[in-house]
Amino acid sequence: MLAGKPVVVTPAGSFKEIIKDGETGIITKTFSTKSLAESIEKVLDDAELFKKISSNAKKDAEKRFSLKLWIKQTENTFLEVAK
Repeated sequence: MLAGKPVVVTPAGSFKEIIKDGETGIITKTFSTKSLAESIEKVLDDAELFKKISSNAKKDAEKRFSLKLWIKQTENTFLEVAK
C-alpha cells in the first residue's frame, strides 16, 4: 500500500480491518486461487480502478502506518510502562 500499488488479498485474518474493499484494495470473495486470480485480473484490466485503489491505498497507509506514527506509538508505550 505504501508503494502506491493496489493490494489484492483473501478474506483471511485482519485484512478486513486494513483493506476497504474496492477503495484501498480488493478482498476476494473466497480463499480460492481462482478468486484471487480473477480479482487480480479485475484490477489490472480496469485502469481507473487501478489508479483509484493505488492512490487511496497509499494515502491510507501513510496516515495509518507511517514510521512517524509508529515511533510516536512506541514512545507512548515506553512512557506508559515507565510510569
